[in-house]
Amino acid sequence: MFNEDLKKNATMELVNLIDQDRLRCWFLSIFHKSGIVCCHCGKPLSELATKSFLEYRITSCVHCRKKVHFFRNTPFSSAKIPPEKFIVLAFLLDLDVPVAKIAEVLHLSDASVRDWKRKLSVPGMPLLGEKVSQ
Repeated sequence: MFNEDLKKNATMELVNLIDQDRLRCWFLSIFHKSGIVCCHCGKPLSELATKSFLEYRITSCVHCRKKVHFFRNTPFSSAKIPPEKFIVLAFLLDLDVPVAKIAEVLHLSDASVRDWKRKLSVPGMPLLGEKVSQ
């Protein structure tokens, strides 16, 4: 019994052990290869907008005044899952952990886990590095 609780708690703790700065850099390298620029006008974001952008908050471009978000035009634009949970979810799916178990450990719905499983398993699905049409 103790070992099962330890395994479950260790799996849940994985989310908290992810280095946020490294994760942000990894996502930047995938989704923002041209740098931290406005996705509408292509101009660099202001210092204040960059800070909000890197905190995954919606901000505005000072040049064109349009809304900008870190995950705009990515598969995460409408996702209700934090990036660190996605990393653990993808890892557990890769290990063929059952959907219900992943949902339980990450406090997600089975439907959400199944949706990500589908997105990650469809060949040619625009997930990393490709823009998603809106």
